[in-house]
Amino acid sequence: MSHAPATLQVPFIDLARQHAEQQEALEQALLTTFRKGAYCNGPTVQAFERACQTYLAPDGGLTALACASGTDALVLALQALGAGPGTKVITPTFSFFASASAISLNGATPVFADIDPTTYCLSRETLEAAWQSGVVGIIVVHLYGHPAPLDEILAFANEKGIWVLEDTAQSFGARYRGQAVGTLGRAGAVSFYPTKNLNACGDAGLMTTTDPALAETLRLLRAHGEQPRYTHTILGRNSRMDDLQAAVLAVKLERLDHWNAQRRDIAATFSAAFADLPLVTPPGPAEGIEPIFHQYTIATQQRDALRQHLTDLGIGCGVYYPVPMHMQPLYAGSGVAPESLHNAHRLAQEVLSLPIFPQLTPAEIEAVIAGVRSFYGS
Repeated sequence: MSHAPATLQVPFIDLARQHAEQQEALEQALLTTFRKGAYCNGPTVQAFERACQTYLAPDGGLTALACASGTDALVLALQALGAGPGTKVITPTFSFFASASAISLNGATPVFADIDPTTYCLSRETLEAAWQSGVVGIIVVHLYGHPAPLDEILAFANEKGIWVLEDTAQSFGARYRGQAVGTLGRAGAVSFYPTKNLNACGDAGLMTTTDPALAETLRLLRAHGEQPRYTHTILGRNSRMDDLQAAVLAVKLERLDHWNAQRRDIAATFSAAFADLPLVTPPGPAEGIEPIFHQYTIATQQRDALRQHLTDLGIGCGVYYPVPMHMQPLYAGSGVAPESLHNAHRLAQEVLSLPIFPQLTPAEIEAVIAGVRSFYGS
């Protein structure tokens, strides 16, 4: 390894830059909403829901329901779909904790599946390996903003007579065969956490479905199961979106496709620059696949050394995720054989995410490239 040259410091993410792009519009939207005097699940939230419906499904048929967070979206969707005590739900072991914890919070049992080493998502092969009696559904995580192979996953689910819940926390705006992810399964769950591609200034989430009956159940669950006023028919919770968050999200939604296109351009630049290096770059757009690169994640057996090298240079980077779900202390007794989840085990030790937010400057992009290449003496 050669010693790296001095380089420009690059943050992993810089939300202040993003907000500066739309500062006037954001401030005006917040002030307008503030003056309306409706702050929880009010008219601004309802307008944002309609905008999401149009964005995700221009031809109609989709219901989008705002809620308090992406985790709540998963928990409530699972509850509406019937996940509960005595049932099992398959979920990838390589994901953020909420994908598994939402199952447990409903009293159901998570069944951990391995991931495809190229897409970092579930596949028919990994689902077949994880299959067991008692499974009622699957949570498909479109990890890092890359769509999972939904054709084969939905076919598997149909054969087994189970439902599919799409976790689009990292993939709002990604498309699979021309359709937005989150619209192809029985339901979808979205996170608008501040670091997401479409991001609030706090917690916020969204639930999506094309099933009118399921939509009505979700509508009740997010507001104490109340319908009509002070009449409670099912056990729900308080999971309303704040109108101030909806105001922020509505302004940003207008820029989302532009930002996602910038992410794809940066990803293509990185992948071309790293093509001759001994590391694995993430899959790019392909026929029927339009990722949004929530993360640009490489894989290398020298991950920890490369991470330290970049950190020393002042280049932000992160590991998503270092500990698979079945190895978490909470699930230590899950009884999963580690050898059955070998891709997740290996990748948890090899993945490294590089800066890819849309406001990166050309100089910063070059600094990231130079930093990675200098590690390999190039």
